[in-house]
Amino acid sequence: MKQYLPIRVRVKFFIKKILPARLFNFVKSVWVNLFARFVGDNNILAKYEAIFLSKFPKVVQAGPFEGMKYVDKAVGSSYLHKLIGSYEAILHPYIKTLKDKNFDTFLDIGSAEGYYLIGFGKMFPDLHLIGFDLEEIGRNLSKEMYEKNNLTNKLSLFEEATSKNVSPLITDNTLLMCDCEGGEVDILDPENFSEFKKVKTAIIELHDFIRPNAKEILANRFKDTHNIKIIPFELANPKNFPFFAEIKNEKDLYELRRERGWQEQEWMILERK
Repeated sequence: MKQYLPIRVRVKFFIKKILPARLFNFVKSVWVNLFARFVGDNNILAKYEAIFLSKFPKVVQAGPFEGMKYVDKAVGSSYLHKLIGSYEAILHPYIKTLKDKNFDTFLDIGSAEGYYLIGFGKMFPDLHLIGFDLEEIGRNLSKEMYEKNNLTNKLSLFEEATSKNVSPLITDNTLLMCDCEGGEVDILDPENFSEFKKVKTAIIELHDFIRPNAKEILANRFKDTHNIKIIPFELANPKNFPFFAEIKNEKDLYELRRERGWQEQEWMILERK
């Protein structure tokens, strides 16, 4: 069966074929920063969120944190995708490989309402959970979700993350996650704060459309101390998420599988050498 592709995506693929890579990246950056936000349909999210909540409890239905009891809202991200379990699905295969590793501290920079903070707490009951988020509502929701899931991990929540206040918390067995809308370049600074060099594993969302060359900057900073892997964007596989199987409208399903509309997530994985 031929895969459904919106016209805007077909145009992008065509332009990518005919333009040199540097010029295509420039055109893509202009599109993302100036025009893409006006394309798409937020009503799709609202429609399917209502359908989901009419059929299912507020519990993550699939993915690495399946069964996690959830709070009443998300902060700065898609509530629906977190409940479906397809949130940031490109990371799921990698997250599953972490189950057999030994971590004692989880640093979550941009923890929002606690999807990863509480999710990794369930995965590693002895993990010290440390979340940084500017939004008080996010920190309060993290506490609520911690209690809903009956965790016994030590939980520490802070406001703004900086190199100065994150680096002293790093241990030899730290799992670090960073999703702070371009702030990764400012915070993850092993050149001036050497503690970052001993991070055991880091999962970093890249925001080159906000901070140009973020990927190259971070790769150069950590190339001597860490093995680096890039996880590129791809659509969520509907076979992995039962809720998607109920959606027959190809356009709606496509937009939901993209998750963030005009954004195309890309992640950097650091594994200490």
